[in-house]
Amino acid sequence: MPEGDSLARAARRLQALVGERVEVETPHPRAAVKRLVERLDGRRLLGVEAAGKNLLLRFEDGVVLRSHLRMSGRWQLRPRGSKLFGRPWLVLRGAEREAVLWNGPVLEL
Repeated sequence: MPEGDSLARAARRLQALVGERVEVETPHPRAAVKRLVERLDGRRLLGVEAAGKNLLLRFEDGVVLRSHLRMSGRWQLRPRGSKLFGRPWLVLRGAEREAVLWNGPVLEL
């Protein structure tokens, strides 16, 4: 299970996207039903912080996305356009990098 230190590391990695307007993709069908693309696509990411076992992504206009990794979830930062093997829950694309959420079933706005 991801603990606080792994979430703090993920928050530090995702800082690379802070200040950017992100393109949002939800390849996993269970994530797609949450309509995150419609609500987040094109918004500027203002901050990322670990809060307990949650990762909070703060977007412009006061929108906050809460991610809980449960037992097997993980965030990965990769060069934009890297080939995806499998079906991630969420992809946030910046100009040069993208944050990918694997096996992260808890996503709430």
